[in-house]
Parts: sequence; C-alpha cells; structure tokens
Amino acid sequence: MPDYFWEWYKNKGYNRLLDKEICFRNKTFLIGCCIEYLTEKGQKINNLQGQNNLDEILEYLTLGVAWTK
Repeated sequence: MPDYFWEWYKNKGYNRLLDKEICFRNKTFLIGCCIEYLTEKGQKINNLQGQNNLDEILEYLTLGVAWTK
C-alpha cells in the first residue's frame, strides 16, 4: 500500500483500532478502508458485487491498480 494511504489511515484514527500488520490480516476491514479512501478521493466504485473472490480483490489492491485508475 502506498504511504499516502497509511497517512490517511492514521489521520482517520484507524491506527488506534488496528495497526498496519493487523489491518492486513483483517481483510474485510482493509477492503472497507480502501473503499472509503477511494470514494473520499472521488473514485467511483462500481460492480463491487461482481468481485466475490477476496483473493482477487486483495491482489488488485496489492498491485496498486486501485490507486492509478
């Protein structure tokens, strides 16, 4: 994940709930944070229901594709 995501994460106070290591292990929380971050930055999230494979979603986020579109 890019540093600017973690800055946003800390500014939201989420680091008090889950540090980075635990955040990565809590996949639902991580995906929720990513969706919240992207929507706050103006990214339109669509067809999330079609992404029912958690491994594919995590690979997508890990590769940074979500940050460049």
